[in-house]
Amino acid sequence: VVAATPRPLSFTPGLTLPEIEARALAAQTGTGGPSEPIRGSESTGWYFAWEEGSASTTIRPTVTTTAWDENGSGFTRVVAGVPYSSDGAPARREADAPAPGELISEIVYGPGEFVPPVSAAPGPSDQDVPQLLGAFGMPPAGATAGEIVTATESVFGLWTLTDEQHAKIISLLLNSPGSVALGESTDRGGRPVFGVGTDFAQSEIRYTVLISAETGRLVGL
Repeated sequence: VVAATPRPLSFTPGLTLPEIEARALAAQTGTGGPSEPIRGSESTGWYFAWEEGSASTTIRPTVTTTAWDENGSGFTRVVAGVPYSSDGAPARREADAPAPGELISEIVYGPGEFVPPVSAAPGPSDQDVPQLLGAFGMPPAGATAGEIVTATESVFGLWTLTDEQHAKIISLLLNSPGSVALGESTDRGGRPVFGVGTDFAQSEIRYTVLISAETGRLVGL
């Protein structure tokens, strides 16, 4: 069975990990993110629906928004994005597919019902950021690139962090065992990015992390 999926991102090699770190941190202007951590996040996921006998796949983006308060109330809302075909042609909307902007699911939490691993706003120091990642599963010492990425993904599901906090995570990631410099590319949102991979030897999953060349923030996984 062969499924048509979106074309993998193509990277132009040539940058080392120290060069990616230096260029990413130099790109930060202090205005790419919030001045203080925000309780909540918004992310877009790309999922495909393959139809037997079809030469292409319909890609169905979804936008997930989570917002919450320190008292444990909040919500997680998922809405449909604009579908497109893996071969670049206009997507044919299936009868059962949600329309762009249509609500797919929503969970509302009353006070005390939403209990995250960290509810107090995290700080930006060399101690605060590893402590935050540790609360989401990163080992206290000797963390691999894959372990840092999985903890970061969990953090980003609940928090929107400052540029300074992003810089600390980027430095941790790029100086950890298993980080691989992939080079430069353009992501699915049309943004110039630096790519960092994780070594298969560190995990059963290889992650590709995207760092914005314009803001120096982590923007994709």
